[in-house]
Amino acid sequence: MKKLIFYLCLCIGLCVSCSEDDSIDYTFQVVNLTAEAREGAIKLNWELPQDSNLLYVRIDYYNIRQKKDYVVNKSVFADSLVIDGLLARDGAYTFRLTAVNANGQESALSAEVSCTCLPVQPVVTTSQKEVDADMIHYETNAQEPSEGPLDDLFDGDNDTFFHTPWTFSAPWPQWVEIEVSQPVNGVMFYTVNRGNGSGRPGYVEILASNDRETWTKLYEFSGTDDIPETDKGRYDSPLIYDLNTSYTYFRYNAIEGNGGNSFWNMAEMDWTFYEVTQTVYDPENETD
Repeated sequence: MKKLIFYLCLCIGLCVSCSEDDSIDYTFQVVNLTAEAREGAIKLNWELPQDSNLLYVRIDYYNIRQKKDYVVNKSVFADSLVIDGLLARDGAYTFRLTAVNANGQESALSAEVSCTCLPVQPVVTTSQKEVDADMIHYETNAQEPSEGPLDDLFDGDNDTFFHTPWTFSAPWPQWVEIEVSQPVNGVMFYTVNRGNGSGRPGYVEILASNDRETWTKLYEFSGTDDIPETDKGRYDSPLIYDLNTSYTYFRYNAIEGNGGNSFWNMAEMDWTFYEVTQTVYDPENETD
C-alpha cells in the first residue's frame, strides 16, 4: 500500500512539472546571435523573436577595463548593435541578450556570445616646424650653354627659365642640387612651368645626402602625370622627410624627360625647410 502511494505521488509530481514546463514559451527569445570582431569594437547581430508583442531586446555586458556593468536596450526595429571603445588587450567580452515584451515578460532563455575585438591600430601624428635655414649653394650637371642659366631657376621671375641641354645630348639623370645652411630632415618645394610645361621632366626623384657621395631617395613622382600641363602651371610637393636623419644636400633628380624629350626646363623652383617629428600613441600598449 505504501509503495502504491509513493508511485501515485511521483506521477502527480511529474505531471505538475510537465505542466509548468509547457507553460514557458521557449520560442520567445533572441536567436542566431553572432559577434563580429572589428577594430576596437564588436558588432552583434541577431534575429528577433516572432512575438508581435515584443517591446525591446536588452543587452547586458561587463566592461572589463572600466570594471562596470552595462545595459543597452534596443527597440523591436533593431537587430544589431556595435559596441565600441574596446581594446583587444581587454580580452573576450560576453554579451547576454534577453527579449522583453510589452507586458514586461522576459524570455525564458537568454542568448549569449563571447568575442574579442581586433586590436586598435596606433595613432601616428606627424608635426612640422619651419626651420630658419637658407639655400646657400646650387648647381647642376646639365646646363644648356645657349640659354636658360641655372640662376634663372631661383630668381623669383616666372618669365625666365632654366634649361638642360638641347644643343647636344646629355645623359640622364639631369639634376639640380642645393646645399642648405644647416642640416634639416624635412623639405617642401614648388616648381613653376616654363610656358605650358611640355618641357617638364617626365620622372623625378628627390635625393638627400650629407657627403654628396651616398644619396638617399626620399621621394619620387611622375612629372608627366603630376605636374600640370598648363601655362605657368605650379607643382607643390608634399612634405618630404626622414625621421632618422637630417641632411645638408638635396637633389631634384630628373631621370627622364616628358614625352621622350632629351631635356627638361622649368621657370621657377623654391624650397622650404622643416624640422619634422612624429609621435605614436598605441592604446593597446598603454596602461590605464
